[in-house]
Amino acid sequence: MIFEYIFNSISLAIIAGVVAVIVDYLFLKGAISEIEKGEYGNYSVIIGVLSFLLTAYIAIVFGSIVLPEQGASTFMLVWSAELILITLVAYILLFFTAKREIKSRMITFEKAVPKYFDKNAILGFALGHYVPGILFLMIGGMEPIFNYLDKVIPNNPIGGVVYLALGAIYTFIIPGILLAKTQGWLITLLGYGTKS
Repeated sequence: MIFEYIFNSISLAIIAGVVAVIVDYLFLKGAISEIEKGEYGNYSVIIGVLSFLLTAYIAIVFGSIVLPEQGASTFMLVWSAELILITLVAYILLFFTAKREIKSRMITFEKAVPKYFDKNAILGFALGHYVPGILFLMIGGMEPIFNYLDKVIPNNPIGGVVYLALGAIYTFIIPGILLAKTQGWLITLLGYGTKS
């Protein structure tokens, strides 16, 4: 009875969402001020785990109320969207802080890249959300995508090879590219018009 209330309560999910936003905001605000001073920044594993658990709870409630017949697929897709959104906020914060410092000529592009995109607390926090977010996105999207592929790819040997190739691309290539290249894309974008 109590678990049914906890995992079907929109009001508790909203409270969890507010707490997650506050916790993430306070952590990012404190960490970016430390990084601006040239320090590594404090990465608290407890904050990362709390953020991770709160987003999981929100995804469970959303999945059980909005689309209960979809189950795990909805849960994974909602959770991945939350985790990727948190990552994007962290990356955008790093990007625009570095851009502001470069524009105000406080540091050069060559010094900003290691300071903001090499090793710091926000990158650890962001990657701790981004890697599972991408993986959950791929896992949650597998069922609908492969069901669609079953309908459009012919049932013959060539269709089987195409099915396997598309499955391998979806499962291994796309997540690998996203995980390996996102930070590089941000650095490249930061370099446009700012290199000295």
